[in-house]
Amino acid sequence: EPKMSIVRELVRCLLLVAVLDGSDGFVSSSTPFRPSRNAKTTARASSAEIYDDIISSRYACTRFQPSVSSTSTSTDTTANTNTPTNSTVISLTTQSLDKARRSPTGFNVQPYKSIIVSSPLQKSALAKYCLGRNADRVRDSDCTVVFCADKEVGRDWKRYQALVLEQAQTTGKELSTFALWKIRVLVLLFSSGYPLPRILASPISFCVRLGTAILSALTRRRILIPSLSNAETWATKNTMLMASTFLNGVAARGLESSPMEGFNAGGVRKVLGIPRRFSIPMIISV
Repeated sequence: EPKMSIVRELVRCLLLVAVLDGSDGFVSSSTPFRPSRNAKTTARASSAEIYDDIISSRYACTRFQPSVSSTSTSTDTTANTNTPTNSTVISLTTQSLDKARRSPTGFNVQPYKSIIVSSPLQKSALAKYCLGRNADRVRDSDCTVVFCADKEVGRDWKRYQALVLEQAQTTGKELSTFALWKIRVLVLLFSSGYPLPRILASPISFCVRLGTAILSALTRRRILIPSLSNAETWATKNTMLMASTFLNGVAARGLESSPMEGFNAGGVRKVLGIPRRFSIPMIISV
């Protein structure tokens, strides 16, 4: 009878291990644990549900309630303790921008810059060049991100080349001088971001785009030739990919946002000292 009790206990322990494992067999002590296919499927479904919730809950906020100042000494007990502080919102916005840099761009050039406007003085100055209620959103929100699209990406070639070489070293590949030259030609061809004065770059871009369009028509598209865009269009398309990711990023962090294009770009450029090589397709208040 004692022997039978020991056997029953052993069987019970083995069954318990099988249940905890969640798989069809037992886990060997010498074999590392690997999630079952059902576990991976469940994880993917869970990620999809979270993403769907973020997309469904995100909306363009029309009015903002200013957050509690991080230096506030107010003793008002009726204040909402769940309201984030201004510094917290700015920190979460910065995190979202950093993650948004993972957005895809043509040749991974990342032809954009972003500026966070958070001080009351800067927000007031920026609001002067926003139309209608957009001015109130800029003033009342904790911060506003100004997205700038680089129309002359060719001027930033050294930074991009360093990035390409770093990625090549990471993957163990070697890039020849010809390969780097080829990448540079393709980037300039698609982006029209020639590192030249605009009075020269614009005619060159127009002639290249016209030439490719004529060649495509003459060959009746038997030779596949890409449809090229001007510098501002190409830079804006890539910048908007990053801005879209940013919107979802702040929503995932529980913040409301409002994308806006009702503003005077010249005035915004003047207030923030943005060079003319950058266009301003959008600003987003958070």
